[in-house]
Amino acid sequence: MWSCTKSRKHLNAYMDGELPERKSRLVERHLAGCPTCLSKFDGLRGLAPLLEKDELPPVPAGLSARILAEAAFRQKHKEAQKTSGWEWLGFLFQPWLVRGATTAALIVGLAMGALMGWTSYPRPDSAQWMTTNENVARNMYAFDVLGAEPRGSIEAATLALLDDGR
Repeated sequence: MWSCTKSRKHLNAYMDGELPERKSRLVERHLAGCPTCLSKFDGLRGLAPLLEKDELPPVPAGLSARILAEAAFRQKHKEAQKTSGWEWLGFLFQPWLVRGATTAALIVGLAMGALMGWTSYPRPDSAQWMTTNENVARNMYAFDVLGAEPRGSIEAATLALLDDGR
């Protein structure tokens, strides 16, 4: 026996006599044993006479003229956009292009960050840090806004891994 969902899916076609004989018998068998689906089918049967009436509402005056005017306006607007020189703007906002540009910017940003981090890492043997005055060295490091803290930072750990702990 069919489930209610499967039976209700075929009720309209059954009512119109469009189902093959086998499926039609299955729907009839289900309707005989299921009062819920039978009430749904009775509701559909009650709609049929209402839908078969030939009483169509009148077409509003000037509807076709308004439709044609809107179509002409849209066509002119589309042609004006093509000749305005801004049609390339639609190409710029293609989803694949936006995702590609975002990915490229991210890769460039990460590469620049890695290179800048590599050079901003304060090594004790660097000529930049060779000073006798410790305050000068601290101030030089404070002005290095692109660099990371030498110890305990993610950049330091990454560089230590890349340098094999040197």
